[in-house]
Formats: sequence, C-alpha cells, structure tokens
Amino acid sequence: MTPRSLTALLVCLPVAAVSCMGGVEEDSLGRAAPAPQGGDPPLTGLGLPDAVGPKPDVSSQPEDAGAIGPACGPLGTDDCSTSLLVPGGTFKRNYDGVPTVTGGYGPHTLNPKYEAAISDFRLDKYEITVGRFRAFVAGYPGNLPREGDGKNPNNPADPGWSGSWNYHLQTRAELLNDLSSTAAAGGRYVSWTDALSENENRAMNWLSWYLAYAFCIWDGGRLPTEAEWNYAASGGNEQRVYPWSVPPTSTVIDSSYAVYGGKAGGLPVMTVARGGSRSPKGDGRWGHADLSGNLAEWVVDDSPNNEEDDVPLLPCVNCARFPPRGFTWVGSYRAVRSASFAAMEYPPNAFPVPPYDAWLDPAPQRVATQSGSEPHPGVRVGARCARSP
Repeated sequence: MTPRSLTALLVCLPVAAVSCMGGVEEDSLGRAAPAPQGGDPPLTGLGLPDAVGPKPDVSSQPEDAGAIGPACGPLGTDDCSTSLLVPGGTFKRNYDGVPTVTGGYGPHTLNPKYEAAISDFRLDKYEITVGRFRAFVAGYPGNLPREGDGKNPNNPADPGWSGSWNYHLQTRAELLNDLSSTAAAGGRYVSWTDALSENENRAMNWLSWYLAYAFCIWDGGRLPTEAEWNYAASGGNEQRVYPWSVPPTSTVIDSSYAVYGGKAGGLPVMTVARGGSRSPKGDGRWGHADLSGNLAEWVVDDSPNNEEDDVPLLPCVNCARFPPRGFTWVGSYRAVRSASFAAMEYPPNAFPVPPYDAWLDPAPQRVATQSGSEPHPGVRVGARCARSP
C-alpha cells in the first residue's frame, strides 16, 4: 500500500471506507463526492457518520467551548490572528527516526537524506478561524488576489497567484449558498455558521486550496510551503515525532495534546475545536497550536498523482513544488500536512468493544506523515498562513 493511500485509509472513518480509496473518489479529507457531469456536488456524503443534524451544545463540551469574538487559546483570551516567528535553519524533511507500529509510512518517513534549508518566516499560531474567514467573506469577491500576489520572498522562483485560478472561485452568491447548505448538511462537523455564533474562534473547514490561498493573500500572507510547514512542526533540527515531543523522540500522545477523536465530558469530540484548545501542552517548539490534529492543513505545494514520484525536491533551499497554472483541477493534487479531528481507527472485528480511547490511531498525527488531495473543500481540511519575518 502506498503512503498516500495508507494515510487516506487511516484518517477516514469506516462508514466512508469505500470513498476513501482510489481514483477521484479518494476522500481522506472528508470532501463531498465529485459532482456528476454538469451537476453540483451532493450535500450528503461528507464522509462522517450522522452528518445531518444540529450543531452541538457547546456548553456540554467545556474544553472546546466557543466564544463570540476572535479569541483563541485554552481560555479563549488570545488573538486568533497571532503570527509567530520561525527562526530559519536546516532539517530533514518527512523524518523523525522513530518507526511506527506498522513500520512507518513508506520509504520517506525513515529516510534522513532529504535535507532542506529554510529562511526565517512567520507562521500563524492558529489555523484560520470562522471569525477571520467571515471578515474575508464580507469583502468577497472584491478582495480576490491579482496575478503574482502571495509570492514567497525567500524564493525568487515563486510565481505567486495565477489569475487562471480565479476560475475555481465562486461568485459571492455561490459561496454563501455553498457555505450555508454545507453547514446545514454537515451539522456539527462543519464550523461555519451563517450568523455570528459561538463558532467564531473554531478552525474554519470546508476550504478549497484556492480559497485558502486567496484568504491568506488577502490577510497579508500566503500559504506556507510544505518544507516550511514541516520545519515548524518538526521543531527544526530537533526532528520531533509530534510537534510537542520533548525529548524529540517521545511518542507520547493522547487527546490532551491534540484534537483527534478525543473526549470532552466523557463523550467523543467529533467536531472542530477552538483554535489552541490544547495549548500550551500540544504546542510546537515555537508556540504554534494545532500543528497536529483539529484540521489537516493545505500547503502551497503540488503533490504528484504518481506516489512513486512524490519524493522531496533536492536540493532544497526554501524550495516548493509549485502547482500547475491553468483552469482545471482534474488530476491535480495539492500537498496536505497533519491530520484532523476525525483521525481515528475502529478496531476490526473487536468483541467485546474496547474502550473508546483504544480506537484512536495516532500515526496520522506524526510530523513526518504526508498526504495529498485534489484541491476541493472538505470537512477535515483547513489552513494557516505564512508571512514575511
């Protein structure tokens, strides 16, 4: 089994197992099935159980409770737009040196040869939140990027935004309708609400790669490169197994470090959490929250369809595999890092049923884990922005 298909299998819930594997129906990020020719994507098929239903009563989930306003962190008192400096250095990509129970995610996980040099940059402390995205929607589509916007100043070869990608962005009416109908169909799995709500500081899901990139440019930044994201999550040359791992080879993980099928009040939390709800315990070396869990995150890089060719670029000095510029996304993949709140594994044929914590599969949360997807929106995917230092 290839690394990407194994990742897809591990992060999908059993009810979505058929759509998780193979071809255009691969759904490791929980996106809706591809639309029939000439039609719109269905609102059902979000890849999660009990998708239709009301939003959860957040008062029964104190550790993830939202608050109206842009407040993130464990107490809901930190600015959700905080951005933190990541000092540059060198490290080995997709590597932590600690085998998983299954022997690792393919040949790149335990291969230390893919070194990269990264210059100083800033990375947002939190994933894009509903409140921040709502401000973007208020000016949409008058705030869309121009050709060449969003370049990485550390890489002169970065072409930035392509005007051809505007083809993949909806009109204002289409965007609002899509967000509203998806929120209604997705219930507690979709963080967007049509009106201001307790979800304003929750991470924003149902973002396509194009919409995430456009947001970051509007917000004065860009999408991070895969190498930058991996560097920040690894703690640079510490090569951490998880963002919080101290010592770096520590494999300690539970739902107090990351939002991944964890519990609140004794019940499973199968929903997107407030930004930084596991801080500071689950933070990375430089203070970034939710680099593991909550939502998987888009990065700017293209991700080859042929997984045998999906090896890191060499040499790498602030490198990125820039995506194709054009009007189609058919057959085009983008790289994704981390795994989401829904990253868990049900034990097959287990009887009696084991305790809930026994279902949790930590492997997708490892810093070294790679994944890729067509650039569609999904309930398991969001993003955070990078900026100039």
